[in-house]
Amino acid sequence: MEKTITNYARFYSLLNRTPYSGDRNELKESLVWRFTNLRTTSLKDMTFSEYINMCNAMEKEAAPKEESERVKTLKTARSAVLLRIQKYGIDTTDWAHVNNFCLNPKIAGKEFKQILVDDLKALIPKLESMIRKSQGQLKVSKNQLN
Repeated sequence: MEKTITNYARFYSLLNRTPYSGDRNELKESLVWRFTNLRTTSLKDMTFSEYINMCNAMEKEAAPKEESERVKTLKTARSAVLLRIQKYGIDTTDWAHVNNFCLNPKIAGKEFKQILVDDLKALIPKLESMIRKSQGQLKVSKNQLN
């Protein structure tokens, strides 16, 4: 007697890592349909061997977990830096302005897209300090006007 599947976590984890821009439910049904030789679209109706074969095939196509975590970390660091660059007064909707700012040797000395995660993280306190100093200069300027 063949084993039954009671937990579909492996499948759904792989499904979430599969590069696909359409409806995930349609993708799920399509995969099940294909790996059951057009017998069913339900995970519950799959045999254990069909399920294992499908998951093994999906692993070959899915983005590696480490890669997706690395990309997520990079995106988070970039967002944090862009937010601070914007607070400093640089137009972040124009990449030429962002790159010009980052090319300054006192900032990063390279274009924004070339800055690595560790450098982005190190840039955050520097930018926060620059923001505080620029806000302090604004207060001094306002006091001089009065």
